[in-house]
Amino acid sequence: MEDSQTAAAPSYAPLPSPGLYFEVEHEQLPIDEELAPSRRDASPPHAKRLSGRVFMTIAAAVACTAGACVLMIAGLARRRPRAASGGGGSLGGGSLWDVGPSPEAGMVAATGGYPTSAAIAPAPASRSGKCPGDIDVYGFGKMSLIGAAWNTPTDRAGPIEVQDGVMPYMKSRAYFGNTCSDGAYVPSEYAEVFALGHTLSYTVDLSGVECGCNFAFYLTAMRQNSHISECADYYCDANEVCGVSCAEIDIMEASKAAWYSTLHGAKDRKGAGKGYGMDRRQWTSRQYGPYGVCIDTRHPFQVSASFHTNASGWLESMEVELAQYGKPCTLSLSITEYDLPDGGSGMEEMTRAMSQGMTPVISYWGRGADMQWLDGIGSDHLGPCSTDTPDQCSETALLVGLSLQRISETTVAFAK
Repeated sequence: MEDSQTAAAPSYAPLPSPGLYFEVEHEQLPIDEELAPSRRDASPPHAKRLSGRVFMTIAAAVACTAGACVLMIAGLARRRPRAASGGGGSLGGGSLWDVGPSPEAGMVAATGGYPTSAAIAPAPASRSGKCPGDIDVYGFGKMSLIGAAWNTPTDRAGPIEVQDGVMPYMKSRAYFGNTCSDGAYVPSEYAEVFALGHTLSYTVDLSGVECGCNFAFYLTAMRQNSHISECADYYCDANEVCGVSCAEIDIMEASKAAWYSTLHGAKDRKGAGKGYGMDRRQWTSRQYGPYGVCIDTRHPFQVSASFHTNASGWLESMEVELAQYGKPCTLSLSITEYDLPDGGSGMEEMTRAMSQGMTPVISYWGRGADMQWLDGIGSDHLGPCSTDTPDQCSETALLVGLSLQRISETTVAFAK
């Protein structure tokens, strides 16, 4: 995002017909090379991603109940390009971010370095900035997306687009809320999700998230945070990106080459996690990645994160499963033990945070950052990326079909 306070909305090519992307063999999903040269050359990069989204509605339909699938297909198949001069809840028209000076300009020693006045908090000028729209979350109800104005205290955030799903742009971050209103950020607007004993599920498209970029979906204890933070929006996480720490559950930190799922205590940046990347080997590049035999990240797939409890109601495990239509295998991981660096129980800290309700967060970043901690080759040289190429990452990623269900009600309906 440039430093100017106005930005033109991206223009999209007309949406291709979904019927163009069916293949005789069900395992073959649409890829860029299948576009006719004339169509590919005449369309901007967004056109290919839109075609991928149309296919995703078909894949997701197999994974959910009949009623929900009909709604998802009807919703996503309706997607049409937005006009560059749009207004209201769209990205087009007006100033995306009318934020004034960096939040750090308002730091004062008397408050421990946090802004004290709403006047210095970012105040996006229109709904397209702070309040991009609402989504329906099955099992929870309507949620409003609340866009962050600052990616870091000195780097303005990119926009978020919300239609039938959530589409973050590069360097963007958004919080799921009960409501969203223009002006200063207030913690009471942030959603409280009680995920103990429940499964969070969604469908994700990582096809444009190359080595060097990170599309993340996670939970933090920011609803209970009373410090406004250096980003002036009460954001907190285990890595103190905006100067405030709190418990964090990374369901997904991922690219098309790497995947991390991690539990973080408020003061534990490393946390306890599993997956495939620089120092995690639960899966292999043959199983997960472009052309993967279980998850081919060139195409959308479904993610489910279940938070199992013991007889006393304490978190017993976080279990994550990835599944993709037409594939002969799924990928799963289970985190059952977590000892904090100070010797305390990480599972106990996670339980306390989750019992108070945690806020879902979505972000997409990588340009200007070192992502080798996620996707590097590691000491055994078996990691996915020897070199990061964040400039080759797509401008957007996509998450759709978010749901929250009791574990006893969760079903898997993928056809093998």
